[in-house]
Amino acid sequence: SFTGNVSAEIPGDHVLGLYNSKNTIVEYASLTCPHCAIFHGEVFPKIKSELIDKGKVKYIFRDFPIDPLAMAGSMIAHCSGDSKYFGVIDVLLKTQDEWLFDNENPYNGLLKVARLAGLSEENVKVCLSDSELFSMIEGNQKLASSRFGVNATPAIFVNNKKISPLDFDTIMAELSAIDD
Repeated sequence: SFTGNVSAEIPGDHVLGLYNSKNTIVEYASLTCPHCAIFHGEVFPKIKSELIDKGKVKYIFRDFPIDPLAMAGSMIAHCSGDSKYFGVIDVLLKTQDEWLFDNENPYNGLLKVARLAGLSEENVKVCLSDSELFSMIEGNQKLASSRFGVNATPAIFVNNKKISPLDFDTIMAELSAIDD
């Protein structure tokens, strides 16, 4: 069974930035959570340009779907392949209002994004019936709740510490000495 801290690698992790960085940020997010969309639109771009792109942090993104549609979105992101995973997550969070709320059927919105990532409707059906993938995401979620105290999204950990409020300054304050 898992004995590590929140920053220890688990199956299904997707990582941006330097693997060997002394600073690790972990984000748990649900693709249907409005707060996640706001964090992604306002705080994440700064994290990416200031920290990830400059090689100052290892950034781990983990799925924490709060409903079946979020689970479907996470599964589609995984099925689109490692190279496209973050692209799919990015589009789903940035266009959340469109695919989730403006569609009579949000599933059609998900299909549209899946198509952009190169998945056919048939691929999506196969993907969403992949019980192993479903169980992995669900298992990671249970681990997050039981071991790391994740009970809402987004949950952000900086060097194993859950932070609040979720803004760039709070994140910066938790990072070990970063040379400018």
